[in-house]
Amino acid sequence: MRSLTFSILSCAVLAMAIQGDVFAGGDGPCSYPLKPLPCNADLDLNGAVDVDDLLKVVGQWGLASDDLRPAGDCAPLNNGDCTVNIEDLLMILDQFGADTSNCGPCGI
Repeated sequence: MRSLTFSILSCAVLAMAIQGDVFAGGDGPCSYPLKPLPCNADLDLNGAVDVDDLLKVVGQWGLASDDLRPAGDCAPLNNGDCTVNIEDLLMILDQFGADTSNCGPCGI
């Protein structure tokens, strides 16, 4: 459990250090930019854009927020719209099969 906590904190610190920006993923503030292509479409950070990412968008369909980004919001680039909608579904389909293993452990 300790190493998991360390990994999560390390990713948060790494994300904040990159060019002074924080890239949003699930639960990130809506004002932060999305990760670059194709990393933005790998919602579960498993190294590929696959059916699990598609199911995450479908499962969160219609969720919207003004503050914290729903995990399924991956489009439009650069900042998303903090709503899980057709743009996110199309982004997953467009990037389906992409290798995101080069995005790093934090999805960046």
